[in-house]
Amino acid sequence: MKNRIYLLLTIVIFGVLTFFIQAKADELPDYFICNYWYDSNDDGYLDDDEYVGIKDAFSTVTDSLITFVGYFYDQKGKEIGLKLYQPNETVYSDRTAEAEYDPLHIQRWWYNVKNLANADTGRWIAKWYLEDVIQATKTFMISKPASDYKINEDWLDMFDEYLSDDENTEDFFACNKWVDKNNDDLIDRDEFIGEKKSFNAEIDTTITFVSYWHNKKDSTIKIKIYSPDNELWFEDTATVEYEPIHIHRWPFNVMTMVSKGGLGNWDVRWYLNGEFMYSITIDINKED
Repeated sequence: MKNRIYLLLTIVIFGVLTFFIQAKADELPDYFICNYWYDSNDDGYLDDDEYVGIKDAFSTVTDSLITFVGYFYDQKGKEIGLKLYQPNETVYSDRTAEAEYDPLHIQRWWYNVKNLANADTGRWIAKWYLEDVIQATKTFMISKPASDYKINEDWLDMFDEYLSDDENTEDFFACNKWVDKNNDDLIDRDEFIGEKKSFNAEIDTTITFVSYWHNKKDSTIKIKIYSPDNELWFEDTATVEYEPIHIHRWPFNVMTMVSKGGLGNWDVRWYLNGEFMYSITIDINKED
């Protein structure tokens, strides 16, 4: 009797696995390109509806991450790989891994879109391999706006003061916090939660002041925060560590700010090497 039960359970489990694998095959191709995977239900499993931005064209304007996904069936222990070819057909990247799971191993390789765009723009080629045998080939586009193309940095420094208000607004802002949605340890623009200029002390627990610094490595940046009574409440400096972009965050507890500085309009100012760069005004209130 027990043997029959075990046999029945085995058949049921195998049937369920077969169903899910078949369902996946009906919904997604085995090899595709997307922005990233986001574990929306926090269960640690790769669900088909958790891939964000499945497409074949990526731009530095709208995309920060690009991910190449491969589904490998019953290949445990075998070498799998991905090669990326630039528009001039030179190999940009050649990565390999070992399939670890049966009946299905899902492999993701991700890259920063700007890094690809800085290498070259145009029609790229991705090739997935199993034991050095091509399994799939896909083409995809990488583009960036004219303003993103690298020009003489000395020229840029000379004209920093003429940057438009819209550009500055994007580079300096306040939000609740940063959440690494795709767990890649990279700060993506769409990962800042609660970007706004008005905060409710009874709802918002944290406030983060964010600044983007372009091609300013080794420069000194400073933030000054003034309370509603125009008293200097906080001042701090940091060194720009990265190029071409350094993103700096200063997080605070909202109730701490209120208890020490009060409700009302707070003034936040950023400086570069001692020179004023930009300021924003935020409102902290207790409105319903």
